[in-house]
Amino acid sequence: MMAEYIASKALGGACPRAERGRKGDVVDMKKGKRLRAGDTIGIAAPSGPVKLEALEKGISVLQSMGFIVREASNLRSQWGYLAGHDAERAAGLMELFADDRVDGILCAKGGYGASRMAGFIDLDVIRANPKVFVGYSDVTTLHLLFNQGAELITFHGPMAVSDMARDIGDFTESSFARCVMDGHSGPLDNPEGASL
Repeated sequence: MMAEYIASKALGGACPRAERGRKGDVVDMKKGKRLRAGDTIGIAAPSGPVKLEALEKGISVLQSMGFIVREASNLRSQWGYLAGHDAERAAGLMELFADDRVDGILCAKGGYGASRMAGFIDLDVIRANPKVFVGYSDVTTLHLLFNQGAELITFHGPMAVSDMARDIGDFTESSFARCVMDGHSGPLDNPEGASL
């Protein structure tokens, strides 16, 4: 229900997935291509501003994994507790989706603000340019919007500043690679010796 509500707000009352049929109908979801070393990952900032030192560390980790990094136009912006005005943050994200050179998009961090930019998102652009999209926290709003409004498969996973700038460890890095690079689907095992 919440996902349909968010999508309907962003779409001016229309939610293509919800209007397609009864609950339980199979929907043909779009999926970005599997990422590989040499591909370009765009770093988006849909929420709060980034600490520049942490950003540089996160970029370094992505580069060590073999990725080329492209920054959203607002990535280094700050407007109060946000990485730019709502329209500016949305424009930065939309530029990454529209750019043919960008193969996947990784959010910098969560916090607050992603839901505020939903009305500025062009779902037709996302639908026409499906890409791996990774993030969590308040970025979940965008996961729901892209899933319901653009039928895009997205990934809850580590973010460039919140996670990759720290020592994310071999387990998280390999799980990330398995999902977005190797195409792994299904359950992921806990790290050895860890319990739920």
